[in-house]
Amino acid sequence: LKKFKFKSKLSTWIAQISYNHCLNYLEKKKIPLIEDLAGDDMTEGWSAQEHSPETDAVKDDISMVLKESIASLPAHFRTIITLYHLDDMSYHEISEVMSMPVGTVKSYLFRARKLLKERLVHTYGQEALC
Repeated sequence: LKKFKFKSKLSTWIAQISYNHCLNYLEKKKIPLIEDLAGDDMTEGWSAQEHSPETDAVKDDISMVLKESIASLPAHFRTIITLYHLDDMSYHEISEVMSMPVGTVKSYLFRARKLLKERLVHTYGQEALC
């Protein structure tokens, strides 16, 4: 904590330390970056009145498809999508955590979404995604 300079939020500073530590660990151990970084709450925005066994099964299927698709993205895209959409970090926070300019974060997020959409359309077809 002595090195914390109050230039960002404490959570952002801790996230950057965690991110760098994980990258160092993976590089040191030569572990492939195929882990599933997506959370289980991808469909939590659905209303409570849509709660039935059928809708639960649909939500589980959608969640599984999204997790698999996100996991197949290159590591930098997968990380940015996870930090932005699942961890609710801002562009600026992601910029600090990943040590890259905000413009690069925005560009990578745009490209990651585009690549994710292309893969989903290719795999499931446009009609299945609507």
